[in-house]
Amino acid sequence: MRRYLFALLLTGLIAPAAPAQDRRAQSLLVLRGAVERSGNFLVRMHAAEALISNGYTNDIAPCFPLRRGQPSIQTTGSARVLARLGQKKAMVPRIMEQFLMGDTLRNRLTALESLAKLGFSKPLLPITAQADTGRGGFKAMALWVLSNNGAAEGEERLAALLPSRIPTESFYAAYALRFKKKIGPATYRLLDSCATAGGAADPGRVLVLSSFYVHAVPQHVGRARAALLHCLNGAAGDRYQVGEGLAIRGTPDDLPVLDRLLADEDEDVRVSAANAILHITTRNKK
Repeated sequence: MRRYLFALLLTGLIAPAAPAQDRRAQSLLVLRGAVERSGNFLVRMHAAEALISNGYTNDIAPCFPLRRGQPSIQTTGSARVLARLGQKKAMVPRIMEQFLMGDTLRNRLTALESLAKLGFSKPLLPITAQADTGRGGFKAMALWVLSNNGAAEGEERLAALLPSRIPTESFYAAYALRFKKKIGPATYRLLDSCATAGGAADPGRVLVLSSFYVHAVPQHVGRARAALLHCLNGAAGDRYQVGEGLAIRGTPDDLPVLDRLLADEDEDVRVSAANAILHITTRNKK
């Protein structure tokens, strides 16, 4: 019965199939429109990063100027976009400054996350301090930074947070692992355990499920995909993370679901869907 109900759920999410070229053109329109016109800075940043990751870099930099006195999140986000456009050496110090002195704790955490996403790995004292004695998201993001050096110890310390009773440590550790090209067997077992044991209503659970899906071994892919797609029932943030997971590992079978998300009421979800469509169709060009 549960499988039958889930099949009905997915049927409701599936839009009519669209030709590949139409999908790509519509996705590019969504992303370009968000970069140029969105009133939400983070949506603009996500759209810019999606374009860059898919090889579309023209005319993005002018949309992300760095100005004195602008809000911390805009400094971090603009520097992050510019770093992805080839200015990493100049932009990392700007982001580091926001990690140390950003205008809110949330924006300081975003700066630390941005350093991790850009592959920064230097064990600077403010980062090692958070990794050793910090809590919550700061501990997880600091360990992500340190794990970027590729040493086994870095992954082990990050994976050790997966069973943490502090939700932000567990979920952000899983989120960090989603960006790894591969993980070790012990890390995988912990991730599988978290994906299996967590409750459907746990906050941030989609981060665990998307990470598990990205790394799932062949015999677990079906289970991992089904659990991730179930998150489409959740809030906009959950739907956004589904798209991000599918961008990494999704297949043409996921395109009908993404067609529906491309028309989602939430702009960030549309951006995530567009990104996934571009990555999937690029991976599967004949």
